[in-house]
Amino acid sequence: MPTVRMTRSAANPKVQDPLENLTDILVPSPQATFLFRGGEDAGTPDGARPPRHILVVDRSHPVTQGADAILERDGRLVRGTVSGDTEEALVWGVITWELIRRS
Repeated sequence: MPTVRMTRSAANPKVQDPLENLTDILVPSPQATFLFRGGEDAGTPDGARPPRHILVVDRSHPVTQGADAILERDGRLVRGTVSGDTEEALVWGVITWELIRRS
């Protein structure tokens, strides 16, 4: 049986493994990007179960209607959706990625 050896493309030597650049994909603006623990299963009130979601929030990302975002309400940061009646000043940052731990 013939063996197959995988190498980088000779036609395009700049092709890289996308996982090598995962940080660049998730965090294009390091100075404006923050990670939050949270999500739908953010844990029980007594903290018995740790949250399995990590929200990647970019404060430099353009705010658009319908965007999943972190909003400032009554001095607290909460997850919400940008709607027509959301003041732009209340949008703390836009959620660009939600990483979910499966196990």
